Amino acid sequence: MFFSNLWLAEVLVPIQHPSRAYNSDIIPLPRNINYPNMTERVIVRLPLTPYTYSPLSSPTQTRVIVLKPSLDYSAPLHCTLEELDFGWSRTVVEYDALSYTWGLPNFTEKLIIGMQVLHITTNLRDALRRLRNPVESRRLWVDAVCINQGDNDEKSIQIPMMGQIYLAASSVRVWLGDYPHEAGILRGIKASARQAGQTTRVGRWHSSEMLMSIMELVKLPWFSRRWIVQEVVLNANVILYCCQEELAWVQLASRMSSIKNVPPVLTSYETLSAMVNLWKAWVLGNANEPPNMVQLLESFDTFECFDARDRLYALAGLAGDISTDQQQVLPSKHIPLRVDYRMHIEDLYTEFGISIMRFGQERMKLDLLRSAVARCQKDQNENIPTWVSDWRQRTVRRPFLRPETINVTIELSHRSTSVFIKPLIQVCIAGVGVTATCERLPSLMTSNENVDWIQKMRDFWFSRDPIANVESYAQLITACIQSAGANIPQHQVRSTLDWALLPSWRDSINENVDSLMDIVRLMKGRRMFCFSSSCTGQLNNPLFGIGPDHIQIGDGLAVMPSTAHARTITVLVTRGCTNTGQNRLVGDGMLFLDWNAGRGWGQRRLGKLQIF
Repeated sequence: MFFSNLWLAEVLVPIQHPSRAYNSDIIPLPRNINYPNMTERVIVRLPLTPYTYSPLSSPTQTRVIVLKPSLDYSAPLHCTLEELDFGWSRTVVEYDALSYTWGLPNFTEKLIIGMQVLHITTNLRDALRRLRNPVESRRLWVDAVCINQGDNDEKSIQIPMMGQIYLAASSVRVWLGDYPHEAGILRGIKASARQAGQTTRVGRWHSSEMLMSIMELVKLPWFSRRWIVQEVVLNANVILYCCQEELAWVQLASRMSSIKNVPPVLTSYETLSAMVNLWKAWVLGNANEPPNMVQLLESFDTFECFDARDRLYALAGLAGDISTDQQQVLPSKHIPLRVDYRMHIEDLYTEFGISIMRFGQERMKLDLLRSAVARCQKDQNENIPTWVSDWRQRTVRRPFLRPETINVTIELSHRSTSVFIKPLIQVCIAGVGVTATCERLPSLMTSNENVDWIQKMRDFWFSRDPIANVESYAQLITACIQSAGANIPQHQVRSTLDWALLPSWRDSINENVDSLMDIVRLMKGRRMFCFSSSCTGQLNNPLFGIGPDHIQIGDGLAVMPSTAHARTITVLVTRGCTNTGQNRLVGDGMLFLDWNAGRGWGQRRLGKLQIF
């Protein structure tokens, strides 16, 4: 606590020079510890000035906290800062790296560094108290302290080093926070007997209980922080702390392996599972090749960060195809990513997209396109090309584009603000395009609304197509959900639709309720549309499909060759700008074909589509 500009601090007064102690307000404490060559352990009021960072000695240096010990948990936090060299001639120094949640930028707590004070958040104060040793100093690397957060030039150098810092640490200490209920979950996971592979009723109960416990645990703020991926994945010795409980990360990974039949819509569990698998790949070395950058961005899309630039920077150290080294010679097998906190966010995202198109493999280019269609929305940021993802936005739908079934190439145009996708069949230039749209999927997704949406799509289609039937409807829905990455067979989709389309569906609610929920969740961000085009002779007999929920009348389609199922085909939805004649990407969709349309498109000359 403060007394004007003074701080109560603990000091030791030497026997030889007692006058060197501050003479004001000295409060003797009980001498319960024998300090050699000391006469008193006292509390004094010391004047403290705000901490001022000194520049690092070289670009390969970082700082490390030397946290002073204390027997008193609530005692003020004291430390010094040392420099640590990560150059080729670095001295091996053992330290632990801290992973925690910054939370709101309320710097109300104090960390005393020598005779100066640095204001920190309450959560960091709690983490340092929990990790402080009683009698020995402890070296810790903490990003909020060891990096001068007010110096963008220093951040641009230190951020690319963070992967190396967490990799070289003796351990990574994860502070989940002071949450008694979740501390009990840690205790339960630690004590639970592993029952992986059991098919008995007890085994299924255990798996279900473990899944529920982990789903509760991942609601903590730490599990939504973007930087934790790199901080955990790169180190073999990771320990979770919550209150006074602790759990080794390897134990959590082991318990997760006992969980079977996880529902496909549990996004938070999917993300944690992806993180565990990535950790195994790095630590155990059992991965064929590291994931590309865009795949990482999609896997951890729900993880947040305070600075939107960090949506790229926080994951760059894990990607096998990214280099943040500004000195690399181009062209290179690594895609350059400039770390510069002075760049505008839109410029950074656009520059990175252009780098992918210039230096990336075809798979990564397709992944970038999939990422863009997953985030396309009604109000697009006009400062970013539509084929580049605005990674500040979360995915609003699962893309239908599947790299394993798409036979196209993507090239950067000479203007560097547009791309050419080829070969494509563009069927909207001389025709009408989208002529009608159905209602979008409701946001609440209750059973009543889900059934109502399924019925409205049926009515929208069947009222315009006299030969349509439930089998066609089931084929289209099945193609959509399987292209979205779920393995729900068509017979199950058909059974669910038959039930949902009954007028008396409420009288026969059964397991189809869960199946319908899975289907509808996979269709999030979608709506049905009607399409006509003189290019295919379909003016009188329109086609029907499912596209992004912001598709509108007049939008065009571009067919992706070699993506056809038996009666469906993947398309890109585009929108021409009346002023410039340029095509903007709206999203992707799935179109149900009749045989005449399928043959007509197959005979058309393939072309290319330019998207800005």
